[in-house]
Amino acid sequence: MKKPILIFGAQHRGKAIAEILQSNNFMIYGFLDDHPKLQGQQIYHIPILGKTNEVSLVGLLNAECRAFIAFEDLASYKVIWDGLTQRYMEPPLVNAIHPQAILAQHIEIGLGNAIFAGAQIGADSIIHSHCTIESNAVLGEDLLLYDHVQIGVATIIQPNVTIHKESKIEANVIIKAHVTIGEGCHITAGSIIEKDIPPHTKVTNPPIRYLVDTTH
Repeated sequence: MKKPILIFGAQHRGKAIAEILQSNNFMIYGFLDDHPKLQGQQIYHIPILGKTNEVSLVGLLNAECRAFIAFEDLASYKVIWDGLTQRYMEPPLVNAIHPQAILAQHIEIGLGNAIFAGAQIGADSIIHSHCTIESNAVLGEDLLLYDHVQIGVATIIQPNVTIHKESKIEANVIIKAHVTIGEGCHITAGSIIEKDIPPHTKVTNPPIRYLVDTTH
């Protein structure tokens, strides 16, 4: 029997994740969110039970519930994740994979990933944890995504591409085969990437040009 899910985050991303999980026959135990106006409210008849640091609610994980962290902002996500890892050696996350996503049979996938309707992932790909693959993104074979990678709507990634952790690829990007995207990169919408991108680089298109180091 599937354990019910506690969703951290009750705003736009949280609502989308709730719909995906319900479409996979998960029961949603409730939301946790820090926004004052959301306290005591309901979304899709699912209660917002309290704030994300409510000890009594977070304590339900493992024994009674599993969790999904539904924050688009990386810093906010990490705050929740760090709190969970202080309490649990292996926080009990689930994946939210839309029934209309198409995943090849032979892939490896971690936990805490969100994969939206129409997304496609090719064979022999490895998706680590905490990644987001938006609707209608097409990921080719032998792809490697490290933790906290975000892939935008309708982006196309050709085979044998590696994307290092905490990189954000916006919508309608094309990444050609055998390219490596370094850690912490930001590829803006509509870019066409044909060569390796060094870590902490922002790329805009048109034309392709490298901007400031994203660590500063």
